[in-house]
Amino acid sequence: MGARRMFLAAAAALMVVPSLARAAEPPPDPDFLEFLGSADSDDPQWNDYVASGDIEAALDRAASRPKTPPAPDTLPADKVKTDGADDAS
Repeated sequence: MGARRMFLAAAAALMVVPSLARAAEPPPDPDFLEFLGSADSDDPQWNDYVASGDIEAALDRAASRPKTPPAPDTLPADKVKTDGADDAS
């Protein structure tokens, strides 16, 4: 019975600890949030900046870049594709 009580006490503690840690987090810094700004700002300069960007051209450039596979020595051994010549089965 003692082991069961210890298990229940440990389980209860594990459920309480994350909520205590979350409560200890400081609130976000209002100056930092102001620095980050907002995408839906009413500032005319910000709206002009966003409107001046050519998103479609940037997407087209990214899509036209050739996709180069990673070097084989950077992949895990089970993810490396072989041509089948090494398969003895």
